[in-house]
This record gives sequence, structure tokens and C-alpha cells, in this order.
Amino acid sequence: MDHQVELQQRLDSGISGPIEQKERLTLTDAKDRFINQKVTENIAPATLAKLRGQIGAFITWMESRHRYFVSDISVSDITEFRATWNDDSTLTKQVKQVNLRQFLRKSLNGERLEELLNSMGSIKLSREDYDRLKPRPLSEDDITSLMAEIPKRLPEDKAKTLTLAVRVMLSTGIAVIDCARLKKSEISDGWLKIRRQKTSRPVLQRLSEGLHKALMTYAGNHEYIFYRSNAEFQTMINIWSEQVRDCQKALGIHVSGNLMHRFRDTFVDFHIGQGTPLTEIAAMIGDSVRTTEAHYADLLSQRAKGRIAAVPVREWGD
Repeated sequence: MDHQVELQQRLDSGISGPIEQKERLTLTDAKDRFINQKVTENIAPATLAKLRGQIGAFITWMESRHRYFVSDISVSDITEFRATWNDDSTLTKQVKQVNLRQFLRKSLNGERLEELLNSMGSIKLSREDYDRLKPRPLSEDDITSLMAEIPKRLPEDKAKTLTLAVRVMLSTGIAVIDCARLKKSEISDGWLKIRRQKTSRPVLQRLSEGLHKALMTYAGNHEYIFYRSNAEFQTMINIWSEQVRDCQKALGIHVSGNLMHRFRDTFVDFHIGQGTPLTEIAAMIGDSVRTTEAHYADLLSQRAKGRIAAVPVREWGD
């Protein structure tokens, strides 16, 4: 039977029983409404693309089972669809589950919604996941070696660009997407003032005079500091990531699963070591104090232990 004909017959016959108007949506229409709502929230393009892909995958999977309406979604559908995530990392599974829950909340309500949400058990990180997600700051020796390795492996113009981008990320802790999209107007007075692409939270910090001058000179008459072409920002990020990965592997300091984020870790570790209050660190990197404290608890603990080790202890002479 033709897809559209089947949909119309289901609506005409009330095959799903008396359902709320919200549930009469087709899955495709529900997805479009959900994505359009997310677009108005001004979330990062990369995040929006992942969200569109994940919800699209759920719709495609449902339609392969000849289920076309929001009202068709059952607990078994949710359970069996989640089983297709088995090859994903635990963190990816958590993100997919959060996004699927959001889609369901926007598309359904009442007891049916609660039933579906309750069927989705929590996805807990394993010991290995926690270890993998630990901050991995670079040491001062690592930074020196990395800066020396870049011009050895890249042509002069590309080495200059990557070196400056790495300096920005190490000096400010901003994410690679924010570095790639950095505009001259956002640093014109020597202060970095942006909103994070990932969360839209504000970032505020003072740049060193040398870094500010280097960035303004590099930008020239361009709007963006680094961006120069009509390609996607993600393309530039992918190139930078591959270049940094090659350099780190050559130096033996590469950590799988933690590449560009190590620059952010290094920034935070530096300021913890300098005694910068956590509230100020959080403001500088555009995170809440709670999130910063939770993610960098291990670094805070290590630094505290180092300070305590320097405190005199009573000696008994025996």
C-alpha cells in the first residue's frame, strides 16, 4: 500500500483509537517541528547536525517497521532501537538517550509519554569510561615539544596558523570550534568576549598583550581571525585535529579520545596551579562552577595534595 494512502486511512479510520491531537502527528512532521524548535535555540551547527542525524535515524528505523505516527511508538520500539547503540561508547549512548528523550517530550504527553520515558533506564559510565574522560593536561615540556614539532611537520604558512591556534586554545581554554569561529571584533580591545558555540554561555577573559597583537596582525582586514574560505568551519577543525594528532603521536604524547580538549584541560590546570579561584576559572571558560568543579575534581585534588605536601609537619626526632 502507498505510504501516504496508508497514513490517510489510519487517520480516517481512527485505527490508533482516541488519541490527542499532538499524537496524530506523523513521525516525520514531529521530527521537523522538533528540529525547527532547536534551530530557534541557536545551538551550534555541529550539535544541530548530530541531533538531526540521531532523530532521523530513529524515524528511519521506525518507518522500516511500518510505524509512521507518533502514536505508534511503543516501549518495545524504544527498547529495540536502543539496542542498536551497542557499538557506541557509553558517552555517545548517553547523548543519544538525552536527545531521544527530548524528542519524545516534544512529541507526546500524558501517560504514554511517562511510560516510554520510564522504559529508558539510565546509562551509567563504567570505570574505564571515567578513566578515559579524566582531564589530561599537557606538561610544560609537552607544550614546548609540541610547539617545536609543528613547524617540523608542516609548511611555513600552515605551521604559522596552527601554532597560533594552539596558543589561543592553551592561553584561553576555549574549545576548538570557538577558536575556529573567533572574530576580530571579539578580541579588538584585548579582551576575549564570546559565547560558546556548544552552550551559548559567555566567556570573558583578558588576553596577554603579545597574543592579542599576534591575533590582530594575523587577522589583517578579515572578519575572522583564522577562517578564510567558503568551506565549513568543521573542515578547518578536522584539518587542525589531524595535524595536532600527527604531532602528538610523533612525540609520544597522544591520548586516544582526548585531542583538542587537552588544551582546555591544560588551561584549567595552569590556573588551578596559580591559585585562581574556581569561580573565575568557570567564568573564563564559559562553564558553571558546578560543572567545572565536577569535571576537574581530579586536578583540584592533585593540586591540593601538592600544596599540603609543602606544609610543615611536626617532627619527633626519632
